[in-house]
Amino acid sequence: MKKMFLCIMLIGLSGCNDKVYDTSYYSSHMDEAKKVSEKCKNGEITDDNCKNANAALYKEKRKQIMSEMFRH
Repeated sequence: MKKMFLCIMLIGLSGCNDKVYDTSYYSSHMDEAKKVSEKCKNGEITDDNCKNANAALYKEKRKQIMSEMFRH
C-alpha cells in the first residue's frame, strides 16, 4: 500500500510544472527571457516558456535591427 501511494505521489509531482509565461511577459522581462532561453538550450526547460522566451528575444532583436536600419 505504501509503495502504491509513493508511486502515485511521484507521478503527481512529476506533472507539476512551472507557470508558463506569455511572450508579452518576457518582452517586459528581457533578463528572465535570456535566462530561460539559456536553460532551454541546455535542455533544463522544454515547455512553452522556451517558445515564448525565444519569441520575445527575437522580437527585441528585430526591433533593434529595424531601429538601426532607419537611423541612417
